[in-house]
Amino acid sequence: MNNRKILCQICNNQYGKYICPRCNQRYCSLICYRSQIHLRCSEFFYKDNVEQEIKNRKITKKEKTEVLHFLSKYSYNEDFKNFKFLDDNKKLSEKIEKSTLKNRMKDIDVENASFEEIWERLESNEREEFVHLAMAYNNDVR
Repeated sequence: MNNRKILCQICNNQYGKYICPRCNQRYCSLICYRSQIHLRCSEFFYKDNVEQEIKNRKITKKEKTEVLHFLSKYSYNEDFKNFKFLDDNKKLSEKIEKSTLKNRMKDIDVENASFEEIWERLESNEREEFVHLAMAYNNDVR
């Protein structure tokens, strides 16, 4: 093994004592790991860890209900903001109807469904928002 000291590849100020498992860059501290330059790896790391924690965690019925309630509000608001003007009101109402979280969840019993069953029905923006909320909640709890 090569024992020579290599500078942090993020800040270039201190020795890089750690190596990122994703990109193999050397870094000297948590500040450098979380820096804007290295954001892609650190975001994926936190996202993967939150997803794994969620999958391993036993979720209560109350927690599922609260998350679904929040996501349904978020989903409706985001979908509505992103609509382009449509002349035909019927098209608009059909698009809203298809895109709602409630409709995507209607064929499962959300109280007893597994995390995976619910997760599969979420759109990518809902999954992202959930992960960010979980990370924020996790930081607040610590």
